[in-house]
Amino acid sequence: MGSNNDEPNLIANCGDTLHSSLPYVYILMHKESEKLCGHCFQQSAKLLKCSACQLSWYCSKACQKKEWLFHREECKGHQKIAPFIAKDTTRLLLRLIIKSRIVNDHERSVEIFGQRRCFDDLMTHIKELKSDPVRIKEFLQICESLRAFVSENFVLPHPNELLEFYGKICINTISICDKELRQIGAGLYLGPSLLDHSCRPNAVVIFDGKVLNLKCIEPIYDGQKITISYIELLNTKARRCEELENCYYFQCTCSLCVDNQKDAMMKSSLCSDKKCSGARGQTDDGSFLSCNVCGQSDIGDIYVQRNSNASTKSQEILQKLVALKSENKFEELLKLCEECMDDVQDILHHFNIHLIRLLEMAFDSCIELGQFAKAVSYGTRLLEPYRFYLTKFHPDLGIHLMKIGKMHLYLEQTPDALQSLQEAESIIKVTHGPSHALYSDLRELIDQSIMESSAVVASNPRANKLTEDNNLKLV
Repeated sequence: MGSNNDEPNLIANCGDTLHSSLPYVYILMHKESEKLCGHCFQQSAKLLKCSACQLSWYCSKACQKKEWLFHREECKGHQKIAPFIAKDTTRLLLRLIIKSRIVNDHERSVEIFGQRRCFDDLMTHIKELKSDPVRIKEFLQICESLRAFVSENFVLPHPNELLEFYGKICINTISICDKELRQIGAGLYLGPSLLDHSCRPNAVVIFDGKVLNLKCIEPIYDGQKITISYIELLNTKARRCEELENCYYFQCTCSLCVDNQKDAMMKSSLCSDKKCSGARGQTDDGSFLSCNVCGQSDIGDIYVQRNSNASTKSQEILQKLVALKSENKFEELLKLCEECMDDVQDILHHFNIHLIRLLEMAFDSCIELGQFAKAVSYGTRLLEPYRFYLTKFHPDLGIHLMKIGKMHLYLEQTPDALQSLQEAESIIKVTHGPSHALYSDLRELIDQSIMESSAVVASNPRANKLTEDNNLKLV
């Protein structure tokens, strides 16, 4: 038996804030410019518009003044190329050039976990980038756009230095998200750029405006690396590895990436025995595993062909659904989505990633169309696969539960609303923290649910009597 001294030292627990920082350089995405302040990224009932370019908005004169250091050159550029709009990446690169020329000693480095981190420490992967035709093509296009955007007296850096800047943007940029994890901007954060990726991370990045907060979602012990995810985790190992290789030039070897059983479930189909509700996972070579419930291992050509057809059809329909979503054609999207689900849900298991994606599309479309009862039905079906694949304290799960609870409340399904919202609270209290705006919104919904539940009991003598009886039993 080991003594207590042999136990690893706990350095952080779930819900702890591990690090907070402001971006070294950042942009608010153009599509958000009329909704949020261009400097602090906060909402305001009345935003002030830049009178010169008409494209940037601010919550106050103070924010507008603070932003002028970067917006001055942008403002000229917007007017120069009007009615065209500069791409967000072009604007971020311009801001990085400006920042490199005006940065003061205080901003040259930040401290994170006892280390000093400066701009020169950011990785570029120049060798890999130069061998990447997609990235080089994009870089040349951005350079051309940049030359057209800046004023005549603005001197651009040497192409080699520009490539270094571009490489740092590619490898280190973090998406800035709103309280519901919807991307609203992008930024370079010197401290968090030190963090490694894992598909099973022990920390998540949450934003308050443009302030990045690193939140602990699993107990972290002395000697353990703090990791975040660079990518969308709810995907097959092959897709995750492809994205990491294409965007960051490395292969992940985390515990999830060597978990072949869980990856096989991403491509799973219903058991061939109609009386069984189990799943038969599919490996990378296309072979099926035994059923996880009844152990059925026999397989026939018809079963293989049906599952292959269902997977192919789902992928083809999902591509069409993405296009329809980009065009805001939600009625057409929902109809096509439901038709596809009717065809494949008796073949694909509900842990299959294609069926999950179809359910997500249906869920989002129903919300857009105001069909909340149907949205709740689809959203509830997503809970089991989300709990299976995501970590216990994953912000996506918490926000999903909050959406479901909010719709239950709208539909006057108060007990269901309270259950979903309280489960969401147990997650969001860890991922966002009690001081975050999202947690405040959630607490208001929970209080409303409790109040409405009390009102129902008070107005129903029979329900009141049942409540009293239950209380007596508890005593």
